Amino acid sequence: MPLSSPPAWLPLAALLAIIAVSALRVVGVARAHKVKALSFGRHALIQVRIEEEALREKHGDAYERHAAQVGRWFGRRVGRQGAAA
Repeated sequence: MPLSSPPAWLPLAALLAIIAVSALRVVGVARAHKVKALSFGRHALIQVRIEEEALREKHGDAYERHAAQVGRWFGRRVGRQGAAA
């Protein structure tokens, strides 16, 4: 066998290396998105609390009545007074 020809397993090894690197990148991207989602969720909760406090100070009982009828994130609460079923 001449020294210039690559071993038969080299293309397979290269393909496996590419697959391994791709898999690691996918896992890394998934982790990065999870971290971003958790960070956004924390920020959103903090921001909502700040805004709710400001609305309570500004509008008092009117805001309390409104907050009792609607959900914090997704529309009306089912089963509450004045809420749509």
